[in-house]
Amino acid sequence: MNKGCWLNTAFMLCLSAPLWSAQADSTVNYRGNLLNEPQCVFTNEQPEQLFFGDIQISEVDGVKYAMRADLPVKCKPGAVIYLKHLAVASSFNHAAVQTNVENFGVELSLLNIRNGNFTPMPIGQRVLYQTDGIDIGNISLQAIPVKKSGVKLATGLFNGVSTIQFDIP
Repeated sequence: MNKGCWLNTAFMLCLSAPLWSAQADSTVNYRGNLLNEPQCVFTNEQPEQLFFGDIQISEVDGVKYAMRADLPVKCKPGAVIYLKHLAVASSFNHAAVQTNVENFGVELSLLNIRNGNFTPMPIGQRVLYQTDGIDIGNISLQAIPVKKSGVKLATGLFNGVSTIQFDIP
């Protein structure tokens, strides 16, 4: 009886011992990025170009020659967007892009969907744009030629450049 117990114990020890003596560990690293579905998607990533054509110097009044630019975007209701107007500001208007013509700029304004009015976008400042649950299809901007008060402008071609930066948290 004692002999049988020894055989069973030896058999169990053999089964529990590894068949080879080499042992190795391998580490597996996991990485990724968890994202929420974007609140807004821009449906046209082409640069917007506004051509004012011929502007009568005597009619540059900050109202006439206004041009609207609609940036196509599809947002979830209640989306929050921050916009920042990046450009070189004119010396006489904090929301006007400096152009190559002295004392002449182009002011950029953002449509307020709450009241339907355009509000100037100060260059370099972050502006909150709330959709207030409204299903928007565009973010509407308005560009208006402006000049420094009391100056006479030189004739000629003008140009200016600005960028609208969108931050969607």
